[in-house]
Amino acid sequence: MFRTVAAAIALFASAAVSAQAPSPGEAMQHDMPPGFKIGFDKVQGPMHIVELVPEGETVEAWTKMATLQTFAGGVQRTPEQLLAFIGDGFARACPGVMRDPIRAETINGYANAFMALRCPSNPATGKREDVIFRAIRGESNFYVAQMAVRYAAPPAEAEADRRWLRAVLVCDPASKAHPCTR
Repeated sequence: MFRTVAAAIALFASAAVSAQAPSPGEAMQHDMPPGFKIGFDKVQGPMHIVELVPEGETVEAWTKMATLQTFAGGVQRTPEQLLAFIGDGFARACPGVMRDPIRAETINGYANAFMALRCPSNPATGKREDVIFRAIRGESNFYVAQMAVRYAAPPAEAEADRRWLRAVLVCDPASKAHPCTR
């Protein structure tokens, strides 16, 4: 479902990409979740996608996956609109999907939005999928980070996943409005 989500996001983004060139200094900073490795890393056109999975797992057979996406060129829509679009796609693909309300805030001078959803049984896998998303509109790029699990994560693990997602930072070392902290 995740490559499908990435393709849907790319379609959403391409409908509103501006003509401006990407900011060379703007980037998404993140730590590797403990015990994870890079399972997939590809640049295709204006999109860069990285999928992180636990050691011993693959992007084809995973219990937990972090996904980081960058869409170069700037998107004219809001992070809330993007997450609503993703949520609608999950609702069509997964009967009985449950969504938390989208929360918007400004972090490091950028518009951000957060959403959590639960697919009780993904029709493609027959497995539960809980996903938390964060969408960030940069000055010239759009970013999406997400953490997904295919099991009922214990509360402490779910909180650690939310902290990891919240620590993802979009910044620009050349901008005082969007400083990098690492």
